[in-house]
Amino acid sequence: MARKFSSVAVETTLSGTITSGATSMTVGSVTGWPSSPSVSAPYTVILDPDTASEEVVEVTGAAGTVLTIVRGVDGTTAKAHNAGAVVKHGVSARDFSEPADHIDNTTTAHGVSGAVVGTASTQTLTNKTIDASLNTISNITSAMITDGTIVNADINASAAIAASKIAGTAVTQADSGTVTSTMIVDGTIVDADVNASAAIAKTKIAGTAITAADTGTVTSTMIVDGTIVNADINAAAAIAVSKLASSSVTIGGATATLGGSNVTSLTGMTLDGTSTIGGVAGSALSSGWDTYAVTMTASGGGLNLGTGGSTSGRYKQVGKTVWFSIYVTFGSSGVNAGTGNYVFSLPSSAPLFATSVSGNARIYDSSASDRYFRFVSPSSTTQFNLCSADNVLVGAAAPIVFAASDTITIHGFYEAA
Repeated sequence: MARKFSSVAVETTLSGTITSGATSMTVGSVTGWPSSPSVSAPYTVILDPDTASEEVVEVTGAAGTVLTIVRGVDGTTAKAHNAGAVVKHGVSARDFSEPADHIDNTTTAHGVSGAVVGTASTQTLTNKTIDASLNTISNITSAMITDGTIVNADINASAAIAASKIAGTAVTQADSGTVTSTMIVDGTIVDADVNASAAIAKTKIAGTAITAADTGTVTSTMIVDGTIVNADINAAAAIAVSKLASSSVTIGGATATLGGSNVTSLTGMTLDGTSTIGGVAGSALSSGWDTYAVTMTASGGGLNLGTGGSTSGRYKQVGKTVWFSIYVTFGSSGVNAGTGNYVFSLPSSAPLFATSVSGNARIYDSSASDRYFRFVSPSSTTQFNLCSADNVLVGAAAPIVFAASDTITIHGFYEAA
């Protein structure tokens, strides 16, 4: 720990009384005192110097004139001090004894654990790391190197170690024709070791040899059973149904019955998003209904579903057929039924609005607990009305005057454009 010192610290006084247990104090001034004290870099302060109440404290933090202190330092005793007590920055016995101890110490000087390394005396060093780039190390023999620790990178490229120095048969880059099979560990040669132009003769290969230049020489006996996967079969292979062992094919637990070149029936099959049946995507058959934003208006304007009122729509399209449902709820207050007939939006366009949209609706009068049933009547390729059997359109006052908590539920279907 390095303490801080200042030669220009101005003596000051305590601004208030402190007890023997206080860990902070306020002084009148810190002019010239060391700055930014900390636990690892404190400075020494003496309270009531040269009196019976003298106490040495250590300042470990400062916020203006408020000092954080460690009490009773360097053999002194923590004591109570009155406001106005003299406070000055100074030194104590440790500031003189520590340098003297350092001068006399030969084992732990400068915070070193163990003996200090000298330049003239003979010493045995342990647990030291010596940077070879900054030092010259001489007289190293093989006995000083642990067996098995030298690797290829340790040997200089120009070392030119003589073959006579290598135990066994020496193989160098300059050798020509001297490498034999007895020098190569069995099973260590891999495809990358063989030169692309090696042209190894078929007679050198045990069993049936197959090369890239072969045409029509690969037979089923050369292929390990069960190793052909889907990716091995060309997309244009057009394998005939007659080549299959059975007219029924099981895929992932689902059974497809084949008839000629077509699938005549499916049992237990789950379609993913990439499958199609008759041009209909499997995702359209297996996924849930989608939502859409329903537009409901009154032909004469003024429609307001009120507080808590809402419209919601859901639909499902499979191929060209669209099923849809609409739910309308009038709010609990602030309802304005508007004027004229009600018009509702479809989730997508219909090609022939006069005939392609069909469906029915249920209207609930919450005040009378009555229910009315109406039919879907298309008004354009994107919209429709509701009407009765005698062609009276549903609107602000038909079949009821719509008010709070009334509902309309619509279900229908049509051919998409």
